Order: sequence, then structure tokens, then C-alpha cells
Amino acid sequence: MKTSTPLTPEQEARKRSSWASWTMIVIVLAAVLGLEYFLNSAFRPDTATMLVGTYTGEGSEGVYSYIFNQKTGTAAQMGVAPSGNPSFVVPDGGFAYSVNEYSDGRQGASSFVLEDGVPVPLNSVSARPDTALSPKTGGDPCNLLPGNGFVVTSNYTGGDLSVYPVLPDGRLGPVSEFYRFGDKAHIHCARFSPDGAFVFVADLGNDCIWRLSVTDGGLSSPFLAFRGSEGLGPRHLVFDASGTHAYLLCELSDSLVCFNYGPGGTLEPFRTLSAYDGGGKGSADIHISADGRFLYTSHRLKGDGISVFRILPDGDLERAGFLPTGSHPRNFALSPNGKWLLVACRDADAIEVYALKNGIPSPAPKTSIPLSKPVCISFI
Repeated sequence: MKTSTPLTPEQEARKRSSWASWTMIVIVLAAVLGLEYFLNSAFRPDTATMLVGTYTGEGSEGVYSYIFNQKTGTAAQMGVAPSGNPSFVVPDGGFAYSVNEYSDGRQGASSFVLEDGVPVPLNSVSARPDTALSPKTGGDPCNLLPGNGFVVTSNYTGGDLSVYPVLPDGRLGPVSEFYRFGDKAHIHCARFSPDGAFVFVADLGNDCIWRLSVTDGGLSSPFLAFRGSEGLGPRHLVFDASGTHAYLLCELSDSLVCFNYGPGGTLEPFRTLSAYDGGGKGSADIHISADGRFLYTSHRLKGDGISVFRILPDGDLERAGFLPTGSHPRNFALSPNGKWLLVACRDADAIEVYALKNGIPSPAPKTSIPLSKPVCISFI
């Protein structure tokens, strides 16, 4: 049988002192890191940090940082980095990069250092290779791709592509390469090929996909990789985990094009299908679940919501459902643990959070994160 011996007054004093010291350490860490961030990151490993890009001027101030609880679907704001219209933001290692979506001469890209998950501004650079050019040049950068020592912005109104070198301290250098795709061009996104040898560029205005070769610190040799029918309106492209299939969401036709991806960067379409039946002509974003079993697309302007598809073994798609959401779901994200779908509803001024069960979202949001004009969600 266990017995215990009462502590002496000296031992009691040392015990109280020890507890007081640990309490002080917790208080100091909470003050330095932010109470919610510290408690979540230190004691709850089921959390993830997310960055949210916004349209500013009507309440939002820039790029927001949240700690997201992957068990409950709730979030707490950690900080905000002031920036103008950072409508697309992507983390990259200890840094993050965003567009600045304007077409009046202020358009460009910005860099941030991530300090305990909170973005801190480093610098901003013009999307125009020469500021003497028309203010429309490089206009409305709406998508950003980091990697291989550079950052690429897809410039919608400008119909062009800006390439910025990433400096050793994470800042962006001035535009080092600039690609124009004609008067009709509206560039909407750029994606690396699975092997990193190419960058594919969706051109809504010319109804096509361009392919550029990746070089040491840049790009070269634009090549027409796919020509669609007039009015197709390519917007966003994703590759599956196997690297053998690609899927193109088309904004103006509300359709999906399925490709076989082959050696040498070939895209061979094998099926085109309706992405949803709402007729909004505002299809927006596309993502594949981490397990590779489901594909999701967002749709705006009419009958707003998220379409869900099963990815079949041969790469074909099978419709699995449709989720009505808040107004204007321009962008969305899947939580790292695959249990939550977060939808940035721009005109509802909220991020709606839906539980996922076997890849299918719940019919109603579990929670909602209030924020003025959220338009991009990226997990670190």
C-alpha cells in the first residue's frame, strides 16, 4: 500500500514557486504569440493556419491569418497584413505572396514573411515591366504561382503574364519576364506540370491553354497546348495526384474538360461535360481532394454553389452532388485533414465551413467566419 509524507513548509514553498514560474512562462508565450494561436498550436495538434485574401476598400484591410480547428471547424483570427486587393494569396515556405488586383497602375504582387503564421509585409512590385507602359498593361492580376525561384501572376485584363524573381530574403524583384498573348487574351491562372518541366496557362479570352517551358529561374517558348471551341472560357486547371490527368474548369460555358496528360507536356481531351446546371456563366474554382477521389468546382452569378464529382479509375468524372452556398463563391479550400470544405462567399461577406463525410459536404454550414469580401483561402 502506497503512503505519502506531508511536505515540509520549504517543499511547499518550492512547489508554489515552480508552478508560479510555469504560469508566468505560459502568460508570456501567450502574450507574444497571441493567446488563441499559442493554445491551439501548443496543445492542439488538430489545427492548421490559413491565409485569406480579400478585396479591400469596403471593410477588409488585406491578407488575414486564422488558426483553424480541424476538429470543430471553428477559426480565430491571428492577424492581418495591410495590402491592396490581395485577391489571391499563396504561402511558400516561410513566406507568402499575393497579387494586388488593380488595372490603374497599382497592379502587381506583394511578398510577406510568415511570423508564427501571421504575414508581415516585405515589399510590393509592379506587374508592368516598364511603368511607362499603359496602366492597363499587367492589369488585374488574379492568380499567382510561386516556385522554382520565381513568382508568376496571371493578369486578366492585361491578357499577359508577369514573372518576378524571388530574392534570397523572400522579397520580389522587378518583373524579369513578360509574356503577351494577343488583344483577346484574358489570362486566368498558371499551373506547373506534375514533373515541373512546364507551366500551363489558361486563357479565357482566346479559349485556349498555353504551355511554357520552365528554365533556370524563369520561363520560355510559349506554345499552344489546347484550343477549345469559341466561348469555352478556360479559367482554372488542376492535375490529379497521378500526374496522368488534368481537369479544366471553364467559366463562360460552365463546363469541365478532362484531359489525358502525356510525355512532353501533351494535353489530350477525352471528355467535356457540364459542371453545373445553373447557367450562371461564372464558374470559378476547382480542387481535388487529398485522397484523389473527389473533384469540386465552384459556381457564381446564378444558382451559386459547389459541384461534387467522383474521379473514376480511368480519370473520368461522375457527378456526386451539388451544394448551394452563400453568394458568389469565388474560391474555396479543403482543410489539410480532408474533413472540411471552406467556401469564400464574397458577396455574403463570410467564409462558410461545411463538414465533409466520405467526400460529400453537409447540406448546411457547420460554422461561418465573418469577413468583408473574402475571395481566396490557402492553408499553410
